[in-house]
Amino acid sequence: MLKKIATIVLALGLIASDDPAAGSAAYGEYEVKAAFLLNFARLVQWPANAFHDSEEPILLGVLGQDPFEGALQSLVEGRKAGPRTIRVKRISHVREIATCHIVFVSAAEAASLADILAAARGASVLLVGDAQDFARKGGSINFYSDEGRVRFAINRRAAEDAGLKISSRMLRLAKLVPEDSSAAPASTSVSVADTAPEADPAAWEDEPAATSRAGQEL
Repeated sequence: MLKKIATIVLALGLIASDDPAAGSAAYGEYEVKAAFLLNFARLVQWPANAFHDSEEPILLGVLGQDPFEGALQSLVEGRKAGPRTIRVKRISHVREIATCHIVFVSAAEAASLADILAAARGASVLLVGDAQDFARKGGSINFYSDEGRVRFAINRRAAEDAGLKISSRMLRLAKLVPEDSSAAPASTSVSVADTAPEADPAAWEDEPAATSRAGQEL
């Protein structure tokens, strides 16, 4: 299982490759996204007050329809992000969002985005979704497809507003998007990267975080 996780992570399109068939297309889409979520848990810093104590787990919630078909349970549940264990839970109502540290919002919940953002306001929750323009409309991270590979975009302002600090290496691997000014009050704009840059296999490593040591092997 450990080798499978490591293989999936290295196949995410985050490493340079001359083989157009390499990357996430070789794996199930949601296996790849599950592996991403594992790394997000390791490369994001939460404020100390996001946890009751040093042993509280990182709670990864899935809001609405669960498209992972067991991938989160097999690849993420019980894994470590530094000293903390990651736990996966299903949540059925937006009021449960604030009880989690990461929430994956399925595309089926796109129509409820305003309610989702309102429920997360004031809480240190990393909102991750795969609906179109999820990050631009106020989510923290948005999965998208690029030539058959799963990539991710980051709304840095949204993450910072939630009190979260995203690893510099993770930012370099992402497309940065500005928040839609019609969805939130105006503020200093975030630059937009035209493409998500490639990275070498060390890109996810050696980045310290408040809740993890990102250099820990998968």
